[in-house]
Amino acid sequence: MKTLKNKIYKIMLSGMLLSSVIIPNRSSAQDTMHFRNGDVLIGSVIEITSDIVKYKKSQNLDGPDYSDFKNDISSIHFKNGIVENFEYQMPVQSVVLNMEVKKEDYFVEPKKHPSVKKFGKTKFLYDGALIGNHDFHSVMLGVDDKRITNHITLAKKQERGQYIGFAFFPCAIAGIAIAGMNSAEAPALGAFMGVLGVACFATSITLKVKRNQNEAAALKLYQQHFN
Repeated sequence: MKTLKNKIYKIMLSGMLLSSVIIPNRSSAQDTMHFRNGDVLIGSVIEITSDIVKYKKSQNLDGPDYSDFKNDISSIHFKNGIVENFEYQMPVQSVVLNMEVKKEDYFVEPKKHPSVKKFGKTKFLYDGALIGNHDFHSVMLGVDDKRITNHITLAKKQERGQYIGFAFFPCAIAGIAIAGMNSAEAPALGAFMGVLGVACFATSITLKVKRNQNEAAALKLYQQHFN
């Protein structure tokens, strides 16, 4: 039994030694980048252009490509032993020419967006096509205007809050049922449920009005600046 254990141990030890020889050391088979600020980065260089060096990081060779300015790198020690040194290149100073610049040479026509108009109570006409409320919100947010975004963000919150109005019906039914019970507390509790239902309904109406106001404000800004 002891002899069998020794044989198994020797086989496992041999396998481990063989694996250490066969499996290459990833860090030693990669490129080493030396930066001018003293940083050292190990990875795999993909491409060197006139301005940048593209590479993959050693921790994730199958991951995304990274790049740094060649001016920030002093040298690269490649895995095949070749060393490439980079001289710092002074940035080219821009030359300002004393010449007349015409308006049409630099004026860029502002980007126009499709027209949007209100159609009924809950619909909109977007470039002639009928869209709903949620699509209208997406169109408004798509222009990336801070003021329009603020109005639509509030409108979306108020729209979600409108659903509190659905609580009116169960509260009213519960209030009627409780009021009809043979109990001293029933009338007061029934009245409370009725008041709660009315409050939910009133809150829903208020949020709807405010939502419509914010949507109208966003649409007005859109029509003024993007149509």
